[in-house]
Amino acid sequence: MPLYCDTTLALGEIYVFILGFGNIIFSERPTLPLTILMHDRKLQSGHKRFVQILNMDLPNLHKNCVVVTDSEDALKNAFRKYYPTILQLRCWNHGSADIKAAAKKYFFVEQQTNVADDADTQANKKEIIDHVIDTIKNLLRA
Repeated sequence: MPLYCDTTLALGEIYVFILGFGNIIFSERPTLPLTILMHDRKLQSGHKRFVQILNMDLPNLHKNCVVVTDSEDALKNAFRKYYPTILQLRCWNHGSADIKAAAKKYFFVEQQTNVADDADTQANKKEIIDHVIDTIKNLLRA
């Protein structure tokens, strides 16, 4: 059963972490919240304590679940400590956004210093980035 972690929701000064699960009983497989953590700072200790409590209540969670995260280190480390054998996967949406940002940052370093940004250059960069992302997506689907 997939477990989905999302730590990006901020409500003012409070961060909300939701651990949801894909309910496999229903054919639509809706994602439902399993637990919610509200915290004021993104610290490893908060995630560690959260997963520790989860482990006390659900010690066999690792046997039937896969964790899908946004690859936040604090969360990955907490699951690794209390569920060392649970399979951790990266959320495709976050991974794709990270690939696109890295392509923009590193692929065009030389061109950025030598070429003025005009409309044609921007369009060309976008085409190249889109091509790189499509290529990576196709590789990951294979």
